[in-house]
Amino acid sequence: MGRTILWPFGVAMALAVIAAPVMGQGSSVATQSACVSARGHAAVAAPCGDASSIFYNPAALAFMPSALSGGFTAVYNKGSFTYDGGQTVDREAATTPVPHGYASVRFGDRLAAGFGVWAPYGLGIEWPSNFEGRYISWKSQLKGIYLQPTLAFQIIPDRLAIGGGPQIVLGGLELNQDVDAHFLGIPGTPFTFGNLGVPRNTPFAAGTLSGDGMGFGAQVGLYFQASDRLSLGARYMHSVKLDLSGDAEFSQITQPQVNVTGPFGPGGTVITVPLDVLLAGQFQSGGQLIDQSVKAELTLPPQAVVGLRFLATPEVELAVDYQWTGWSTFDEIAPTFDVLQMSPLVLEYEDTHTFRLGGSYQASEPLVIRAGFVANTAATPDQTVTPILPEAKRWLLTAGLGYDFGIIRTDVFYNYLNQDDRPGRVRSPPMGQDGTTVNVGTYATTTHLVGLTFSYGLPLR
Repeated sequence: MGRTILWPFGVAMALAVIAAPVMGQGSSVATQSACVSARGHAAVAAPCGDASSIFYNPAALAFMPSALSGGFTAVYNKGSFTYDGGQTVDREAATTPVPHGYASVRFGDRLAAGFGVWAPYGLGIEWPSNFEGRYISWKSQLKGIYLQPTLAFQIIPDRLAIGGGPQIVLGGLELNQDVDAHFLGIPGTPFTFGNLGVPRNTPFAAGTLSGDGMGFGAQVGLYFQASDRLSLGARYMHSVKLDLSGDAEFSQITQPQVNVTGPFGPGGTVITVPLDVLLAGQFQSGGQLIDQSVKAELTLPPQAVVGLRFLATPEVELAVDYQWTGWSTFDEIAPTFDVLQMSPLVLEYEDTHTFRLGGSYQASEPLVIRAGFVANTAATPDQTVTPILPEAKRWLLTAGLGYDFGIIRTDVFYNYLNQDDRPGRVRSPPMGQDGTTVNVGTYATTTHLVGLTFSYGLPLR
């Protein structure tokens, strides 16, 4: 039994390889500074004094004092899938910590250097192991680390600066999936096992895929101090190609009670054979579901951000950002297994648009109060909303505080993320069919984010 019988499994596993890093838009962590996160993530023209401009706009480092900072975001996420018939499957809540750290040093009045580490991809989704969506994925975990050395320089003293640096991106993932024998085609016949009596939801194989990769990118920013009250900023982050490689491990799920009557005898004679016997060879030498390696190229999308900051009063600061993210880079991809073979996958992701509004109020000499709002469109098209990434358009309410203890400053924040419910599927569509044809219910997601950043004002300048 060869390629035909395993096509749905190969497609689903390969889609999982690609879709897990694509969790970027749905569960990327833009909260890489508690100060920025508290005021709606708007920072391209409104830097905080914690050196987080290395991420948000590297050019702004040239206007900021030396600093050392570190912190984390805790992402609480839970969800559910409700079938059109009314049955609901709940996904247990999980909390994931995502760290960040920065260091910057000013040299004279115009030059600054820094280094940043952050993790924009660090979430996981786990569904009950008996959920029908396990045939796409019941558990996925993703981690990613960005490392960036940075230089910033004031081209026009006290007015215009440029900054940027190369990026080293390290990523890793793990995915778990079952495959349903009901939908498998039988080579040399027009039948699937379902046609021959194998019931729906008859898993015969479990697959675990894990791997990692490294890529290189860069980002550049501009920062313009138009006046004491108005500043403008822009940032562009180049796409990053990751060469992913890892291992795919498979095990047979036995179904001793399931027998199949079909043309399995000599010359196509109709006989009854246990399903386990028919499929056992796939897990042995010469079969397609032996443990093997897998490779894929994945291009993380480019980003472009513009914004402004306005000092309304000596105590009140306002900031506005707009961000474009080029998720349409996820159009088609062709994973390569040692044994499994498959055609390229069409993903058809869409570019996204994010609008951010934030403000801060200097309540007293040491205390700052912050708040903001974020609106984001969805990257995932209707045909690819699955258990791996049940994503939709969303908005966030943000709030937080900053308190200056002298050399040490502490910032804390809270974000409430409201995501629209989204029709989606729990199965891969038949070959040649649009994914929306198998949308059978609605995904719902609830997310809360909290975090803190400690920063230290370095005496160097």
